Amino acid sequence: MSSRPRHRAPASIGAAALVIALAGCSGGGTPESVCTDAIAERMGAVFTDVKVTENIETPVAADIQGTYAGGGGFACGLSLHPLALEQALVFPFDGPTITVEP
Repeated sequence: MSSRPRHRAPASIGAAALVIALAGCSGGGTPESVCTDAIAERMGAVFTDVKVTENIETPVAADIQGTYAGGGGFACGLSLHPLALEQALVFPFDGPTITVEP
């Protein structure tokens, strides 16, 4: 065996690869679309006529709120880096609250 030190890739290359891999897991899009797509997948055709009424973003998170057909409401909490749904709550007009998680 040689006593020469092994060559290692700079830490920045490893960090960049991790960021790219994590970004690929989020599905892309905007906070609004990630929120409403997750709810639509869970609720199906009931989740129509969607209107986002509030979008609050900080450097690391987003809070999306809105309404949908029939008088229901929804709220989502998302992380932004990478963009991912943390939790969504759906408040149907005529039923119990529904929790949507990734």
